Amino acid sequence: MRINRNILKKELSKQGLPILEKKIMPRLEKQFENAKKAALRAFENHPVTKEIEAGKASANSSGTLGGEGSLYSFIGFNAGDDPISKLREFLSSKIQIINKGARQSDMVFYISVDLPSEDDLAEVTPLPWAPGRSWAEGIERGLAGLGNYLVKEDSQSRSGGGIQVEAMIRNSSFSTTPYLTQIITDLIKALQQNISIG
Repeated sequence: MRINRNILKKELSKQGLPILEKKIMPRLEKQFENAKKAALRAFENHPVTKEIEAGKASANSSGTLGGEGSLYSFIGFNAGDDPISKLREFLSSKIQIINKGARQSDMVFYISVDLPSEDDLAEVTPLPWAPGRSWAEGIERGLAGLGNYLVKEDSQSRSGGGIQVEAMIRNSSFSTTPYLTQIITDLIKALQQNISIG
């Protein structure tokens, strides 16, 4: 009696795939959720997130302004705006599994995920006074006007905590810092490194 190895392999794959999928998929999903939680923690703990969320009266704990004023008032958010809550909600809903499955031919199990693009991040972080520009992008690439930024409560101030004046007050420039794109890059690396079944 002869056994066709290819047919046997195919039959074993067919019968074993559903059983393996029930065991492996929860592990893949858990690894994804752990990576997502780590990314959201990095966002919550980032000095820029904390400083902007603290509002116009916060100290410049991120160091982006050389210790002068706060990002909330320098960026010029309108008083009462809560840009961090909007961004937090976006990140939490955008980072998700959109597809999962298994290939019977080679017994490969996979998940597909949706992550924010740079355009997505720019769209959800608009500068309040410059449509088409992003404050989050400015955190990483630079924001102009620090030399003319006066920390002052003023009725003409959008935020109520600072204004731009014509005279040069200080000879310093905005200090850029990695922010959202770095968090997403680290998330991608974590997914690539950790989501595997051996």
